[in-house]
Amino acid sequence: LRLGLGLRLGLGLGLRLRVVPCASGPAAATAAAMSRLASTYVLRVHFLRHAESHNNANRHDDDDKKPAAEGNGNGAGAAPAPPAAEASPPAKKRKRERHPDPGITPRGHDQAWATAHYLARRMKDSGDDLVPGPNPGLERVTKIYTSAMTRALQTAKPATQLLGEKFGVETVVWPEIHESGGCFRGDRKLEGFGQCMAHGRSVAGVREIIGPGAQVKPEEFRYGADGGWWPGGFEAAEASVRRAAVVVRGIWDMALAHARAAYAEPEAAPSACKADAVVVVVHGNFFSIMLRHILGVPAQLAAKGHEVPSFLTGNCAITTVDFHVKLEQADEEYPEMRAGVVGMNSQEHLPFELRTGHNLQGCVFKPVPIAAAAADGTPAGAGAADEEKS
Repeated sequence: LRLGLGLRLGLGLGLRLRVVPCASGPAAATAAAMSRLASTYVLRVHFLRHAESHNNANRHDDDDKKPAAEGNGNGAGAAPAPPAAEASPPAKKRKRERHPDPGITPRGHDQAWATAHYLARRMKDSGDDLVPGPNPGLERVTKIYTSAMTRALQTAKPATQLLGEKFGVETVVWPEIHESGGCFRGDRKLEGFGQCMAHGRSVAGVREIIGPGAQVKPEEFRYGADGGWWPGGFEAAEASVRRAAVVVRGIWDMALAHARAAYAEPEAAPSACKADAVVVVVHGNFFSIMLRHILGVPAQLAAKGHEVPSFLTGNCAITTVDFHVKLEQADEEYPEMRAGVVGMNSQEHLPFELRTGHNLQGCVFKPVPIAAAAADGTPAGAGAADEEKS
């Protein structure tokens, strides 16, 4: 494969991957006669941030910045102010009321269903699994992975139902991809100090949301009286960084295993490149750390005054990464492996009234409706990113 990367500057990092077909013709035929051609496999991963949670709506976002003055402060469709008798408490008190494992809002459910229908439409005509060309294999989702957190499970549920019924897509619960910090109460900066322990959902609680057909490993649910997946307490930043590295390595291992299986299959053509796609429902802060690992940039603050990049993603935004594996032989120990970012923070499948943003490490991403953009001169469809002081 020859990779052409196009950089788009804006709210986030956008890289477009151009895939050029493998060599074919007389030269390829000669090589095939001598020995099998190198086999290239592409695992396309659609990283889907969860839908709007109640913590998001109350501005208990990934770094617990100050609450919004009105509505949810997360973009279009802000909720009306509460009655005077139910006035919002001071910021500090609201932070303490942060739910350790919140569900998604009514708008979040609409976001999740809109995303599920979008994924189903993309798969509708994907029968073949060979790329390049129209690349149908890159559109054919084979599995959905989700964390065991309530907001992720509720986000995955519509896709699990639609893609499961129509295309036989399996859903796998992967507790290890939970949000950084884990299930904790109170301000993130307090690291759960002085708060009661939370252990997350049990196996029964997970299946109650995602359905009985999802793959769940009971041995991963062993904490608390009800058998939750989280041991309790607060996960330190260093532990989140180490876990993100393990998860990314797991995705690479998944791509390599699929590549070896594809290599063993009879080739449809000498230049054929196999591909599959999966959806991984992620969390904003932890996915930002994962993406740093994938891109090979610093994953953690190295020294005082040295910043690391933050990748902001709106609720139900999709970031797509292709994991390429090229094998010369089935048991090759060190195959050629490359990652390409195809799309970043895409909410094009959501109507503007359902687009909500992200608040991460002092930066704020707010989708801008077309009407508002026209009024202030901002290019239509653009987002607004600014810095918010704590």
